[in-house]
Amino acid sequence: MGSAMADWEFEHSAESKAPPGDIWELYTDVENWHEWSKGVEESRLDGEFEPGSKGKVKAPNLPRTGFELVEVEPERSFVSKAGMPGGTLKLEHTIEAADGGSRITHRATFDGALSFIWVPLVGRIVKRELPESVERLAELAVEKEER
Repeated sequence: MGSAMADWEFEHSAESKAPPGDIWELYTDVENWHEWSKGVEESRLDGEFEPGSKGKVKAPNLPRTGFELVEVEPERSFVSKAGMPGGTLKLEHTIEAADGGSRITHRATFDGALSFIWVPLVGRIVKRELPESVERLAELAVEKEER
């Protein structure tokens, strides 16, 4: 099996007037992810914001889930993954400098033997919450800069 295509994926991009560094600060402030992510009620990271660090995240109406940072490129991107029985949800967060601000892209992918069970549920939540979260992040970085 080739690893090129995930069983399921969804992404959304937004433009922000804030520079990449300001958005990166919001990413690394894990305990305040709820300020911009609709899918997060509470979150924490045990350790530094670097590959291999693990954390916990609680989504509305769902139990706390463990996640791990698998890739971190400061001010550019980070990838986290959360394992579920029979599947893995990966979230890629990318910032590109654009027009004096940034372009933010969040992409969710799901892979695994039980994808067919998880995707209808996870897919519905992601499609509902990911676009709004990216848009909110884009605005929040600007608000923080103005304060």
